Amino acid sequence: MRVALVVDDNDLSQALLKRILEGLDLSVVVTSNAHDGIRLAREVNPAIIFMDVHLPGAGLDGLAATRALKDDPSTQQIPVVVMTAGACPDESAGCKESRGDAFFRKPFSVQSLIQCIQALT
Repeated sequence: MRVALVVDDNDLSQALLKRILEGLDLSVVVTSNAHDGIRLAREVNPAIIFMDVHLPGAGLDGLAATRALKDDPSTQQIPVVVMTAGACPDESAGCKESRGDAFFRKPFSVQSLIQCIQALT
C-alpha cells in the first residue's frame, strides 16, 4: 500500500487529511514537527508529503523542511504539498522557493486537494 506522510501540528488538520488520504487508499503516517517529518520521509519513502508551514520546534519550519527534502537525493522525487492557515501572501512565494510541488491555504477545497493528490501521485 502507498503511504502518505502528514507533517502538521494541528489535530484537526491531521484528522481531516488522514480521512481524505485513507479514502484514496493511502496509508497515513503523521508527525507534528519538521525534524521527525524529514526522518520519516527517509524511512518510509512516502508517495506524497503534506507539510504545514508553521511547525513547533527551533530552527526548522515546514518551508525549511521542504527545502531539505528537495535537496536530498533520496527524497527529492517525493511530491510535497505545502499547507498553511496563515494569511501572509509571502508564504506562497516561500512555497515556490522551498520547491514544494503544490500550495494550499487552509481551509481548502477537499475536491481541489483530491485532484492535486491524483495529479501528483
